[in-house]
Amino acid sequence: MMNNFTNLIKCFFLILFILNVSIAFSQINKTDCRILKNGKFKYLDVEDTSGYIIIKDTFHIEYHNNNKFYIKSKLTWLTDCSYLMTMTEITIPDFPFHPGDKMEVDVTKIENGIVYYNSIINNSVYPGRLQIIE
Repeated sequence: MMNNFTNLIKCFFLILFILNVSIAFSQINKTDCRILKNGKFKYLDVEDTSGYIIIKDTFHIEYHNNNKFYIKSKLTWLTDCSYLMTMTEITIPDFPFHPGDKMEVDVTKIENGIVYYNSIINNSVYPGRLQIIE
């Protein structure tokens, strides 16, 4: 009887140890997305190397083609690392989206000054990267 009780205690402490290790590692890997709420970012995965984004809390503007064109949007923050972007004004000719269209952006990680994200619009997912400028 005592042997069963000892095994039960050992099993309990093993489970407790595994849970503590899992919680510790999950907290280490969390992405700190505070930089997203107020910063300047440069696209890394587009042809137009002059394109950049400025985000100030709920206001978002993208400049393209050496500031000749822009996209203005309103942001609704869903979590610290994701937001819903509602496009309000677009000056890019033949752009596939229109004012009122919504895009969800989910940041998957921030590493070495690079923001990795997935944009979701019209049931399509577009992965991308941004360099943090400011």
